[in-house]
Order: sequence, then C-alpha cells, then structure tokens
Amino acid sequence: MRGVGVAGILGAILFSGAAEAAQVQDVQGSVLVNRGAGFQRTGSGAAVTAGDRVMASPGGSAKIVYDNGCVRVVEPGAVVVVQQTVECNTTSVVPYLIGGAVIAGGVGLAIGLSNDKDKPASP
Repeated sequence: MRGVGVAGILGAILFSGAAEAAQVQDVQGSVLVNRGAGFQRTGSGAAVTAGDRVMASPGGSAKIVYDNGCVRVVEPGAVVVVQQTVECNTTSVVPYLIGGAVIAGGVGLAIGLSNDKDKPASP
C-alpha cells in the first residue's frame, strides 16, 4: 500500500461503488442483457453497469432504474445501452404545488387586508 495515499484509496472506493449503475426491474416476457459476451436472459433485480445492453424481445419489456431514481423503459424489440450518468426527463410537480400554495396564500392575505379597510374603526 506504500505510495497509494488517501486520495488513491478514496478513488478506489468511489469507483467500486459506481460499478453498479442500475437495476433491471419490472421485467415482462423475455428480457436479455449483453455485458460484452452475448445476450443472456435476465430477470427483475439484475444489476447492470455502464455499457451493458438491455433488450426486450417482442412481447417483453423492462425498466432500467438508475441509482439516482431515473428510469429508462425498454420497449419490445428495443435495445437500450446503460449509461454511466443519466438525467431524468421528468418534471417534478412539487415546485408547482409549492408555487401555487404561495400564490394562493398571498391572494388570501391581500383579500383579508382589503376587507379590513372597509370596516369602521373600533372605539
């Protein structure tokens, strides 16, 4: 271990953790994975890494679920290459819900304050 250093050890740990990029899930019908030595049948929960190819036979389908939660659908007859990094294409609804609540609260406050000026002052 002499000469490796802390940075080398941390790099090895991080690299080894990155090897399992995703899992094949929700397998329907016949789904195959090619890890460089030909296509082999696989099932739900199989680990796949960057560069692996996932193929669904006609009538088959699956999902590739990445560690960050992003999902790629493997449709019948399609071959999907597992990526090292992937960004989700879905838009989160949470910011819109929060924004809507803030706007609604502001409108409610404005209405409440505007109604106060119409009331006579208390003695």
